Amino acid sequence: MPIKFSLILSKLRLVTLIGAFALAPLNSVYASGQFELIEIGSGSTYGNYYPVAMGICHFINASVKANHILCRAKSSGGSIDNINKLRSGEIQFAIAQSDTIVAAKSGSELFIDSSPYADLRVVMPLYPEIYTIIVRRDSTFNTFTDLRGRRVNEGAKSSGQYKVTRDIIKALGWVPTDSALFTNYAPRDQLAALCDTKIDAFIMVVGHPVPMLEKDAVPCAVRWIGLDSDSIQKISEQFPYFSGVKIEENIYHFDSPKQSSIGLLSYLVSDQAVRPGIVFEVARIVKENFEGLQFLVPVLSKIDGESLPLPDAGAMLPLHSGAIQYYER
Repeated sequence: MPIKFSLILSKLRLVTLIGAFALAPLNSVYASGQFELIEIGSGSTYGNYYPVAMGICHFINASVKANHILCRAKSSGGSIDNINKLRSGEIQFAIAQSDTIVAAKSGSELFIDSSPYADLRVVMPLYPEIYTIIVRRDSTFNTFTDLRGRRVNEGAKSSGQYKVTRDIIKALGWVPTDSALFTNYAPRDQLAALCDTKIDAFIMVVGHPVPMLEKDAVPCAVRWIGLDSDSIQKISEQFPYFSGVKIEENIYHFDSPKQSSIGLLSYLVSDQAVRPGIVFEVARIVKENFEGLQFLVPVLSKIDGESLPLPDAGAMLPLHSGAIQYYER
């Protein structure tokens, strides 16, 4: 069943057009040797990371003559893929969830290089993300635990939603057979798979609103379900970077009452090898243009820009030296 995305462009408030306009001259300008090109690893074009990265790049490129930095948003498989690319030097910045950052810092087999990523650094927090479970409206599922043994799309293994789902089922004590039917559809395919009854539910770890769930993008009747209080307690006790949150009601056109779930923060991160001056400029531009970013990217619209600068992740991951220079000036 095809998915309609006719309203996505308008809901993103021209972010795609801005990105296309900004990217067109990059190669020729970069070839002149006068500017330094940076790339931000984001995510699927159907989610929020990509428009956030495009918005950041828009403001960086708008002041290219002053800062001599060109910026490109790079679509990717998500948080894990971004960390892999950042560590290999393929990109200079990445958007990633806090749980993925913790796993990379400690070392994990989730990554191509499973050793601890000692040079990973925080630049700034971006916005909270919520574990969101979508089912067909006519289904009988009420909470995540009802999905034990069912066909649930947990996303690609390079994605943050896969990592979070694996943490959840571990905390809940599920055995391998409980998730044996879980699938790994890409974000662009999971809504169609749900509507075509190929799966019973799919997972997103996102800030709301997300374009994928806008009215014209949803080809069948859906609703969301949450996590029960016992599950939330077990998850947050085992994984402290998760906390109980509420998904507000009536965000979308479909049946969406307030639900309980877990949440975590997304961060802009970099590698300590990236020049402090570059990171300083990125932090400055994002902070000084945050209201403009909120206009371009709906998921940032309710974030308090004044509380943005100093991340609370100090114990989780050190700040990049360039970010420290900006925040302490």
